[in-house]
Amino acid sequence: MAISTHAVASLSALTGLSRELLTESRRSEAQVRLQQFSTPLPYAWLVGQAAAITAHDHVLEPSAGTGALAAMASGRAKSITLNELDTFRAELLGAVFQQDVHMLDAEHINDLLPIARPTVVLMSPPFSASAKRDDPTMVARHLVSAALALENGGRMVAIVPDRFTADRMPDWWQRLCKLVAPRLRIDMPGAVYRKLGTQIPTSLLVCDKTHELHPLASLQARSVEEAARLIHEHSVARLETTRYIIRAPATVAP
Repeated sequence: MAISTHAVASLSALTGLSRELLTESRRSEAQVRLQQFSTPLPYAWLVGQAAAITAHDHVLEPSAGTGALAAMASGRAKSITLNELDTFRAELLGAVFQQDVHMLDAEHINDLLPIARPTVVLMSPPFSASAKRDDPTMVARHLVSAALALENGGRMVAIVPDRFTADRMPDWWQRLCKLVAPRLRIDMPGAVYRKLGTQIPTSLLVCDKTHELHPLASLQARSVEEAARLIHEHSVARLETTRYIIRAPATVAP
């Protein structure tokens, strides 16, 4: 499926806006310690496209930050739930979205969230740190908790470090695959985050909570624009299922 003219125009507008923003060159101690990097708007748009949000969806952003991912669900989803542990950012989110914001440790979001299960999770979790400790498995812990919270048949789209793979983090990858089916992975260049003061390589990971077995399409993109084309060309359709069983880890498509 080809990318639509409307989608191209939306991405172009967000890319133009991002280019006008100042490059972050100074970061507070808290931002460094908690790895607080706001998601670039074009990348957030990409997450929204991969999620294929409908008017029936209940969307959760478990580490909402400044709300870039949640903004891509605004006006499209039935409801949006925001969670952010940092007090300043939580207050900012409340003011922008005009709604209550949960302040829970997203590492344990499945145990702590006092609402019905979301049908879509959009997330850019901390990669290796939390408010309490440094931990290279932190990203995996957040992913697993969010996957547990996700409604059966729901979709999770996450921005993850490029090291979160079956080869480099096999135990955590298999643990995630017992909960959801990874269906699409697009490795992104570090330049996507240049305006935010870093150039760490990341990957866009699309997972569905389903009993069905699906191969994982593992791709590479040199830009957000190329990633957008890949998402539409590979068109990972949302699944309709109410059943859920423990499955074997996903296989990688040739």
